[in-house]
Amino acid sequence: MDDSNKSDYERAGMEPFQAFEDKPMVMPYYEVPIDILENRELLAEWAKKSLFASRNTDTKPKKQRLEKVVNNPLIGLFI
Repeated sequence: MDDSNKSDYERAGMEPFQAFEDKPMVMPYYEVPIDILENRELLAEWAKKSLFASRNTDTKPKKQRLEKVVNNPLIGLFI
């Protein structure tokens, strides 16, 4: 989710996830409304929007675990 589809969640009355009621910290994601979950077409549309939003974020790609193993001088010798 990003600014391109955040309004969909807000229009549906959803709020950012808050893990603990007694702490003010909220998470950067929202729960999908039940009426969307129960409708395949709408769910596919929302999933597509979220997928596109995730591709547009500027996050550092995670290194693959195999790269760590191969690049480890002690373990890499045995591969």
